[in-house]
Amino acid sequence: MVHLPGLEVIKTSRRAKTIIFLSAAIVLAVVIAAFVFLRTFDLEYNPDARDYVIFDGDKVIALSDCVGGAEEAIERAKINVGNADIEITDEADATIITVERYPAVLVFCDGEETLVSMKNATVGEVIERLGITLADIDTLNYAADEPIADGMKIKVGRVTISDRSVDEEIPFETLYENDSSIEKGKVVLKTEGKTGVLTTTYRYTYENGLLVAFEVLSREVTTEKTDEVYSVGTKEPPKPAKTSSSGKTNTSSSSGKTNTSSGKTNTSSSSSSGKSTASNPSVSTSGTGSSSAKDGVHSVTCTVDTDAKTITTADGTVYNYSKAISMTATAYSYDSNPAMNVTSSGVPVQVGVVAALPKTLPQGTKVYIVGASGTWEYGFATVGDKPGSDIIDLFMETEKQCNNFGVRSATVYIVG
Repeated sequence: MVHLPGLEVIKTSRRAKTIIFLSAAIVLAVVIAAFVFLRTFDLEYNPDARDYVIFDGDKVIALSDCVGGAEEAIERAKINVGNADIEITDEADATIITVERYPAVLVFCDGEETLVSMKNATVGEVIERLGITLADIDTLNYAADEPIADGMKIKVGRVTISDRSVDEEIPFETLYENDSSIEKGKVVLKTEGKTGVLTTTYRYTYENGLLVAFEVLSREVTTEKTDEVYSVGTKEPPKPAKTSSSGKTNTSSSSGKTNTSSGKTNTSSSSSSGKSTASNPSVSTSGTGSSSAKDGVHSVTCTVDTDAKTITTADGTVYNYSKAISMTATAYSYDSNPAMNVTSSGVPVQVGVVAALPKTLPQGTKVYIVGASGTWEYGFATVGDKPGSDIIDLFMETEKQCNNFGVRSATVYIVG
């Protein structure tokens, strides 16, 4: 066999080329496969991409490949962070986002509503944050140190106190006393009568403009009365001489004395009649209500929940009632005699003061009055007087309102 130099080298070179070709083919196949895989599953490697896990109360949201950081993750999760704190913790495998929400409360003060969100706050701290100044007599519907809760409605009660004094006449009496220095049959005015003055001071308490309480602070006689005194003569006249008895009799005739006595009797009778009229004036049965309404009442603005036994007013305030009574409603107004414009409880008649028999509604009871038909309401009132029958008598500012109101059926809710 002939050996040709270099032939072995040539064989080796061809094997290497084959191996290189096969390797290149494999690499190309892998690249193509990777390209197809990426195109198929829309994957793209980004060293800045992170996985996020969001804890929002009871919700857990997992997000992968967020390039824009925590802000993008929160946006993708559609989380409202308006009233919450955000805590971000980077772990090895993912970034943890914890959403800690804090309660939102609604504050009613001075006719305005304000929504406030605070973390770990009390009612007093909410009031302080809003810059609301409370006077010593102002009220809150929650204790100042009570922690707030989501959805809480905090109401500030602006309290004003007004003291008023009312003067009443004290009638004088008419007295008669015997006087031996005056001839019998004569009556002489000794002391002129003068009425006295009784001053009663009332205290009215208003909360947000609504009368919530009244009381009698004092009663004082500021002017003493002076009784009218008449002297009645008891002195016997001198006996006439016998020679002129006829003339004497004519001078002091019994007829003249009778006329004098009769005149005095008429005067006394007139005075007595006058005093009787003052102490027993006619009482107008008229009623309370809005001064602008032609019948003293207005359309229904409250909502009554008979299951929960609550009354919700137009401003959202909720009051509990213990009982609902069906009653006949009438109306009364001012009396022509100022002395009669004071109720049996000592409070002057006014809108918001009604009359009812104590056996049905004791004086001082707070009520809310609505028409049985559901078309009108008188609203809040306090029982301060008593009528002659078992009705609810509503005070109104004018007699015309009383006449327009007439007699109606009403539902009386006992508040509290």
